[in-house]
Amino acid sequence: MKETKNLIPVDLCDENGNVVTTIEIPADDIARLDRLAAKMGRSPDELLDEVLRNAIKQTVGLMAGGVKRQKGE
Repeated sequence: MKETKNLIPVDLCDENGNVVTTIEIPADDIARLDRLAAKMGRSPDELLDEVLRNAIKQTVGLMAGGVKRQKGE
């Protein structure tokens, strides 16, 4: 994985708008998302919100089978 220097902080908020955590997304990815949103006639923030929500749902779905600790060597 290559090291990315230009990271954009993005706050993840709860239903009340309180910041729960902040993640960093590569600026190149944000720029691509902005261009895609413009082509779709949508707000970049709205599209980013949808993309992140779907990614989180998929991750939680994958973890629904449980989490296993790796045994130390």
